[in-house]
Amino acid sequence: MERSDDRLKVAVNIRPLIASELLNGCTDCVTLTPGKPQVQIGSHVFTYDHVYGPSGSQSSQLFEECVMPLVDALFSGYNATVLAYGQTGSGKSYTMGTNYHGEASDGAITHRVMEKIFEKVNKLTDDREFIIRVSFVEIFKEKVFDLLDQHNNGRVMRTGDGFQRVPIQIGEKSRGDITLAGVNEPAVKSKEEMALFLALGSLNRATASTHMNSHSSRSHAIFTICIEQKRTTSSSHSNSGDLFLVSKLRLVDLAGSERAKSAGPDGLRFKEGIHINKGLLALGNVISLLGDEKKRKVGTFVPYRVSKLTRLLQDSLGGNSKTIMIACISPADSNAKETINTLKYANRARNIQNKAVINRNPVPAEMQAQLHLARSGDTSLEENQVQLFQVKSSGDTSLKEIQILKEKVSLLELKNEELLHQLKENHNSCDSLVKKATDAQVSELAKSGALYIILSDSESSDADCIILSDDTESSDEIDNYIEISDDDVESSDDKADESEKNVGLCVS
Repeated sequence: MERSDDRLKVAVNIRPLIASELLNGCTDCVTLTPGKPQVQIGSHVFTYDHVYGPSGSQSSQLFEECVMPLVDALFSGYNATVLAYGQTGSGKSYTMGTNYHGEASDGAITHRVMEKIFEKVNKLTDDREFIIRVSFVEIFKEKVFDLLDQHNNGRVMRTGDGFQRVPIQIGEKSRGDITLAGVNEPAVKSKEEMALFLALGSLNRATASTHMNSHSSRSHAIFTICIEQKRTTSSSHSNSGDLFLVSKLRLVDLAGSERAKSAGPDGLRFKEGIHINKGLLALGNVISLLGDEKKRKVGTFVPYRVSKLTRLLQDSLGGNSKTIMIACISPADSNAKETINTLKYANRARNIQNKAVINRNPVPAEMQAQLHLARSGDTSLEENQVQLFQVKSSGDTSLKEIQILKEKVSLLELKNEELLHQLKENHNSCDSLVKKATDAQVSELAKSGALYIILSDSESSDADCIILSDDTESSDEIDNYIEISDDDVESSDDKADESEKNVGLCVS
């Protein structure tokens, strides 16, 4: 396979001071080194591949230098990723354009990517056929949701708080490719059609107001553009393996890292912030391990599975992808500490070495293998002719026939998802019966004059009991037991998720 030098590239994008920062008397604490891609803040100096200041023309330059080469690589069969990282309110969603609601936003990366993709498709239609698909997912509270799902009413799960969306499951193909079972991947034929799906997903994305951002993203969002291309005319110098190419471009808008004191979230927002920072911490650990050359050489285990975020970005970080990270920072002195942390985060990512290859369809390679067998005389001539005819027939299969097969696969995945949903309903039914039995026991104990809260491990015969009277003063102890119980529930949920993945693999 053809491979190129694909060190992860890092660009720093500095937004201007906003109105609220100017009203609070904030000053610019970030300095750019003239003629060099360097950023200085206090005594810290960082060097990156690209650095862009707050002037308006920088957004166009950022796209041409950082993103356009990835779009070109996409049509050559390479996977690519654009990853935006930074604290809450640093301009990630604005830079990426994943908060698109139909209005014109020429400077946003996603909007310009859509334009360039269809410009190139129109130029190449004479000798190629294209199928372009999109998907849009978010990772919210460590669960993956399909933002393009039009049937949420039929795929909801009743909980104590009402109705909630049903998360989709992460899978893995035999070649190591990460997949999402049952995710919607509609085909698009124009920039306007793609923008419509982007706007639909943006409306469904989880957002809320915090002290630092009135429209803060509360989830990590990944907008994926998949391009399948088939050459209709073959030139003498083209490789037969280039007849079919399948490549993906991931546009990743991470939720902002935030400190509770700065962002000021409370209640639900505070819990969401914990999940956001947990995913970003896992991402930071993966980046640190991949960026350590000594650990990389000895083959140190990389914990991709610790978080849904790192699992979905496994190809983008150290895998089969050309990746650029855009570190978005605020120049305000009030955010200096968070800005330094972001710059350190991005500086570690520069050491990651990816292994991008051209994603060819395996059919042409199979044809070459059969030709080699025929020439070696290992099988009879008749057998080789039959095999070559079968492989040639599959090699000449039109993209429409391939699409029919993919639709069949999608139906099987949907059936798999329905079985998983039934399994969850059975689990919930069992939990309900257990709760009723427990409530009956508690009621009997209450009638006898003492109320026992029993917290026990299912694998242990020991049980911890607390006797509560009406005038109990053991609130701290109760909270401690409740926290332990919550941890046990989370652990049980993780085990249930793992078993559901196994069920999904068996069914598929």
